[in-house]
Amino acid sequence: MWVGMERGYMMRLFFLISILSMAALVTTEEPALSDANNYTGTYVMDLGNTAGGTLLVIQMPNNKLQFDLECNRGAPSYNSGETSGTIAVKNATAIFQTEEFGAQCKIRFEFQSNGVVISQSGSDADCGFGFGVHCDGKYRLKSRKQQKLSDD
Repeated sequence: MWVGMERGYMMRLFFLISILSMAALVTTEEPALSDANNYTGTYVMDLGNTAGGTLLVIQMPNNKLQFDLECNRGAPSYNSGETSGTIAVKNATAIFQTEEFGAQCKIRFEFQSNGVVISQSGSDADCGFGFGVHCDGKYRLKSRKQQKLSDD
């Protein structure tokens, strides 16, 4: 008789532990496996004196990213630049290229866990930006929330 009661007790205890373990897994704040390759978010760079930039990114299927990039050189001129497009991402790196403004502009996005490093090849004019505007720099991740892009 004792063995039967002990077995029933052990089964209930096992069941309770199983349920608590599943609840702990559901409430744990670990990123989903797909988050490692999801670059959706808002990234910002603050250079002081109102200079800086904002990058909005939406992860698309097939390793594509839609993006809006805005940067400005701050006071006193407040010259700015903006570009957008769809680019392929591979190994956390994406490259946007255009010759729309007469010469080659290349903007490289290197995604990291807490932000993205942007490097620009080509002059302000090559990229269609205002005088003296470059979008180079480290943009920190501000939010993973998907924003509406200008060409949506």
